[in-house]
Amino acid sequence: MKNRTRVLQICRAALFAAMLAISALISIPTPIPITLQTFALFLLADCLPLSQACLSVVIYLCLGTVGLPVFAGFQSGIGTLLGPTGGFLVGSLPTVALYGYLASKTGSYILRLFFAALSVMLLYLIGGLWYAYLFGTSGVLSVCVFPFILPDALKITAAVLLADRFKRIMK
Repeated sequence: MKNRTRVLQICRAALFAAMLAISALISIPTPIPITLQTFALFLLADCLPLSQACLSVVIYLCLGTVGLPVFAGFQSGIGTLLGPTGGFLVGSLPTVALYGYLASKTGSYILRLFFAALSVMLLYLIGGLWYAYLFGTSGVLSVCVFPFILPDALKITAAVLLADRFKRIMK
């Protein structure tokens, strides 16, 4: 029974990693592409236990790093992680960890939305710092933050609202 539970946990992590990969491929091309990835990150962080949520992100990042075209725009490889979007890709792990931890402490939609907003700020911070390291600080907010505030607000709201339904389906 214990092995069956472990296999189920790994399968869930892998399925959410696949959802994360698919969500990254649905994008609007900009210097930092607008994707459905933020939705998938917050949905998996809300639906899975913290360790499984982090495992999903690690699986996704490993798949992209070894060459599978799972990053936005069908990109892959270490060059993508070292490029303009690298901070956002790497930042997705601490973002999921922060939100998953905080969201697990409450069932309130309002608090989970607040925690999601805090967590997405962490993602902007990590992604923006990496972008500034590569290209200088000029225009970081206009490239890495401002264009994403409204789309990300809509995506995290949808993720928080749908998470409870996903959890019921998963049981």
